[in-house]
Formats: sequence, C-alpha cells, structure tokens
Amino acid sequence: MARSEVLGKGDDTKRARALQAYFEGWKANTCPLVVTEGQTNNNAQMFVNEYTEDRQPTGHFLCIRRCNGCHNYEKDCWYQAAGCCRSYGPSVLKRTGDPRDFVQRATDYNAGWCDWDNGCLYVVGRGCLCEKSNEENGCNYVYPMNDKDAYWLKYKVIWSQHSLRMDDRSAQLPEGEVIHQVIDKSM
Repeated sequence: MARSEVLGKGDDTKRARALQAYFEGWKANTCPLVVTEGQTNNNAQMFVNEYTEDRQPTGHFLCIRRCNGCHNYEKDCWYQAAGCCRSYGPSVLKRTGDPRDFVQRATDYNAGWCDWDNGCLYVVGRGCLCEKSNEENGCNYVYPMNDKDAYWLKYKVIWSQHSLRMDDRSAQLPEGEVIHQVIDKSM
C-alpha cells in the first residue's frame, strides 16, 4: 500500500530535488564509471555534483572524464620502432568512438596507440614521456573537489544537466514549492 508524504521547505526538499535531478540525468544519459590505477584520484570518468569555484554545490550534475591519452609520466608512454611513442598503461584513457565521447582504459600494448593525440612526447636523452596529456580540445575543466595533490588534472565535461533537454520540472523546482514523495510501505 502506498501513501503520499509531503516534504516542505528545508534540507529534505533540497535532498529530494538533488536526488531526482541525479536520477533523471543518469537515467537519460548514463555516465559509466572508469577507474584507473596509481594516481591520487583514480576516477577517470564519473558522474559528479556540479560545484562553483568556491566549492558550493549548485544542485546540478555533470558527467566528466579525464583527457584522452596518458596520465602517468613514468608508466604510460613507451618507445616503439619508427620514432613513435605508444601510449598504454595503468592510467591511459582512449576515446571509445561513441558519439557521447566516453573513454575506456588502454592498459596493454594492443589497446594502446601511436598518434599525436595520445599525450606522449619523445624527449631526446629521456625517451617517451607523458607531457601533453591535458591538451585535448575542450579538456579544460578543473573539478573543484579534487584532492589538492590532483590539482593538475583536467577534465572534459561530457554533458551537464544544464545542457540536457529533459522535460524535468521536478529537477528545477523553485525554492519553497512542495514535493510529493510516494513511499511504498510493502518494502
């Protein structure tokens, strides 16, 4: 049996709006989690709260991912014949070709690639280094909630709740409007 419970102004209303927005955004677009290894922040593609620069939540959500290519200076770039630096390793990310611009891990030789967009650079006397990993076009978002040791990580916003074309009035309720929540007592 279901009953309707009314939430008024305050924290419960904000939490309900945020949860609704999160669920609707995730359901409409998805944002598969991709986790790398060996870094301060191993979340490479994720669904996150949006924050202002001074770390205040906006109540909206983003799907963000790290830049395409290498991310570890010592373990992601390998010299290959013909003067190419091949990118593969514990934190390498490669675009999937999906129109939504998702990434996947490229941990072994076969998953890696030798091209201008892999973040690797040959340096005479030092070999292949991960020197250009934040140069992907549009990959310039600094996630304000990153650990201070991960300040250099740049992300690309794949989609934001602001850019979605959903008929989701409940995710944008004005402050003070009442939300009705149905609670199923049989659970």
